[in-house]
Amino acid sequence: MVSALRYSPRCRARAASASPPSSPKTAKGSLSGARRNSQEGCACQNALPEGAFVPSLISLPSFLSSVAASTSTSPPNTDIFYWPLSASSPSQASRLAEVSYDPVTLQTSVRSYTPPQKQSNEDLLRIGLFTDASQKHWVGSLTSFSAFNNSAITPNLSLYLSLDNEVYSVAVSASALTASEGNQNLNVEIVRPTPAPTPHLNRPIVLKEDGKETEEIIEKSFIQKYWWAIPIVLFLVIGGGGEAK
Repeated sequence: MVSALRYSPRCRARAASASPPSSPKTAKGSLSGARRNSQEGCACQNALPEGAFVPSLISLPSFLSSVAASTSTSPPNTDIFYWPLSASSPSQASRLAEVSYDPVTLQTSVRSYTPPQKQSNEDLLRIGLFTDASQKHWVGSLTSFSAFNNSAITPNLSLYLSLDNEVYSVAVSASALTASEGNQNLNVEIVRPTPAPTPHLNRPIVLKEDGKETEEIIEKSFIQKYWWAIPIVLFLVIGGGGEAK
């Protein structure tokens, strides 16, 4: 904040010394003195006020960094859970992975990943997420434990985004593990909504003022347009050949 403007003692003394002329005899001298005081007063006004706040150039980088930190937002993230088929309640679901994503560039980053461990002969489990903060609304799909515990394949998670860039569903697939990967990883892809296909409609029917359909104008071919030029061309060709003989 900038404090109130306060002039220096020298400027205040000059302002106090400036007084109106006391008599006509001293009018000329007072006029020259007033001009001199006016020039000095302008210099005092243009001078830096006493007690004014002067921003330091050293504080400028810290100010810019604070503005950048306040305006930058962290990318959204979502938690993916797995829920064994034998479990009766979603409260028994465990976190499978925490994924952050960029809805603009569709880039993802796996912050944490804990593959499920098979604890019984059951080979099926649910993979999904909770769409509300109370963790009561579950959305997911069914897959096999082998998709996460097979050293020859890599699990793939497909996160489906809504129009609000929120994950509303998840799907699981598997792909063969390549030699370049070396170990088992978790691949994540973002699937954005695509517009639904629209039916191909015919052209609208154009009606006349009386409500009847307009007759479709059929475009004529080249011969139909210029049939009259064919006899002329033949006559010129035949006539020109006879004169040459």
